[in-house]
Amino acid sequence: MDIEDLRDSQKELEKVYNYHLIPRMWTIFRLDGRCFSSLTRSIHSKMPFSKSFQECMVNVTKSMIQEFRPDLAFVGSDEISLIFDSVLEFDYRLEKYLSLLSSFCSVEFYKEILKYKDLSVIASKTPHFDCRVIQCSFDDVIDYVQVRKAEVVRNAERTLLRHFMSHNKLQGHSNAWGFKELEKTHPEALNYFNEHPEYLGTFISYQDTEVNLTQEELNKIPEKYRPNGPVIRKVPLVISEEEEVIQYLKEV
Repeated sequence: MDIEDLRDSQKELEKVYNYHLIPRMWTIFRLDGRCFSSLTRSIHSKMPFSKSFQECMVNVTKSMIQEFRPDLAFVGSDEISLIFDSVLEFDYRLEKYLSLLSSFCSVEFYKEILKYKDLSVIASKTPHFDCRVIQCSFDDVIDYVQVRKAEVVRNAERTLLRHFMSHNKLQGHSNAWGFKELEKTHPEALNYFNEHPEYLGTFISYQDTEVNLTQEELNKIPEKYRPNGPVIRKVPLVISEEEEVIQYLKEV
């Protein structure tokens, strides 16, 4: 068998797992940090949540939106969901999406944590993300958004409770029970999420908006074509209310 025949036989082996996504169908990719609960334990030792980590994850999500242009993203804790009304790139090849999304997310996360001194301990542990996919109807997308939001809220509440109570005391009890107990010992903590809603997850869309170009950007444009005011650009924008998220998706 010559080299051409060998090459062809290898190509045939590759095709065995060359799955394709269904065109014109809602598609959700969810990225999760691998073993991040143990990875971030040291940065949560004094505070229930890390502002630096939360900002880092939002920045990573915005970078992913700029690179892959999903219609909507949701980020909470170490989880990022990217929602597309239809995938268009890479000839719908699933392996391309899963590998590129997870690798891009991992690299961007590493670049981001290097900007924060208090996250330096994470950088020494090679943080990385996995990626999974769902293709579904629009109604399923709405259900997905609500479920992921609820999961992030539930986990955030549990994290807050564990900051004030031992694992043994909480074991076997609901979050509602925990907050009743918390009211007796640390009533000031009951308003924590009213003051810090960012720890309950963030929805980010990719929309047209008016932006002012920097002087550096203006200098790159020939003088006769330079705009005198704001220009329309697609940028990541935070959506604050869940009702607004659903309405936004209906208009995509």
